[in-house]
Amino acid sequence: MLGACSSSSTSAPTTTRAAGHQGATSVCSLVTPVQIKRTLGKTVDAPRVTNSTRLTVCTYPSKESADTVIVGFKAKVTEADAGLEQARLGKLHGSLTDVSGTGFSAYFYTDSTAKPTINGLVTINGQTQVTVTSTSSVAQQETLTQEIFATLAAQATGATTSTTAAGATPTTTAS
Repeated sequence: MLGACSSSSTSAPTTTRAAGHQGATSVCSLVTPVQIKRTLGKTVDAPRVTNSTRLTVCTYPSKESADTVIVGFKAKVTEADAGLEQARLGKLHGSLTDVSGTGFSAYFYTDSTAKPTINGLVTINGQTQVTVTSTSSVAQQETLTQEIFATLAAQATGATTSTTAAGATPTTTAS
């Protein structure tokens, strides 16, 4: 099964099953099943949400296990945290590849022992880390990650974010 994120938090994580659309208090509401279908080409259900102190993992299950998508959000990520996570993932998956052109610090790993192959894209912007894990291409995952960060930025400024076509760069307007 897909695995993307870990947390060194000592608090026990809690898991909930989302019903339909996530409430405004869940970071998982930033990524909808419709958006995953449009961006990653995967048909998924509402996410199961796992929370700990600094980490929220949104697991979007699918009838086809290869279509399951995991989106992890980690807050207050320091350079030391990022380095430890990168070293852990490198040890677990062999090699990591830097991603250029995202506008953020990003790298991906591939788990070719899984069938089909699973890609994990880790992106850090400021102190926020978003990890997308799925069988989709890294380019598709980059698009989803850019949409997520655009939505986060829009929420921080009170603006609205929308996309007009699959794969299009999100546009942000002031409210």
